[in-house]
Amino acid sequence: KYSWKLVKGNQVEMKGIKNKTVHVSKLEVGVYQFELTVTDAAGQSDSATVTVDVQKENNQPPIAIVTGDTAVYYPNTESVLNGSLSTDDYRIIQYHWSQLEGPNDIRFDGLDKPVLRVSGLHVEGVSPTEYLFQLVVIDYRNVTNYTNISVYYHKGEDVLPVADAGPDMILTLPQDTVTLNGTGSHDGFGISQYKWIKSDSSPAI
Repeated sequence: KYSWKLVKGNQVEMKGIKNKTVHVSKLEVGVYQFELTVTDAAGQSDSATVTVDVQKENNQPPIAIVTGDTAVYYPNTESVLNGSLSTDDYRIIQYHWSQLEGPNDIRFDGLDKPVLRVSGLHVEGVSPTEYLFQLVVIDYRNVTNYTNISVYYHKGEDVLPVADAGPDMILTLPQDTVTLNGTGSHDGFGISQYKWIKSDSSPAI
């Protein structure tokens, strides 16, 4: 038969003291010593002890790490920031993103998630325009750490717009109408106005 008992240390809960293995709970910081006595069918017995050293938790703070799109160019207006590489010796339970600097009329998706998607980036004043974001990570012991990341938004190259009136067409009467398409025209900043005029060399009225 088997018999377990506590011989040193504060009071604990022991389940299965007559079994080969015993479950011990409610341990606190300190040194515990347990004794096992085994007895055979002839009534002969022997004892041995085991020591359990319970140490104070050594919780390390988490480390916030952010990667992602730090340079964004027109016409793209989005940046994806990834905080999932942040680490902790146990586990991270909360992520909090915030904007510290830059135009505040942008949109966010995932402010409490490891990955943040930012949209609506634009130039305000000078180019590039800097946006500064912060990620705060919190572990299960409520210990925090943070890191900042800057995203720079660049306007497109300032060049002349390119007009594209579409391909030449041939009409056969009695058809006398046509739709002209200028959607192939383009510009680095976007076209703000379209204007159609008849060529001076055209015989049409």
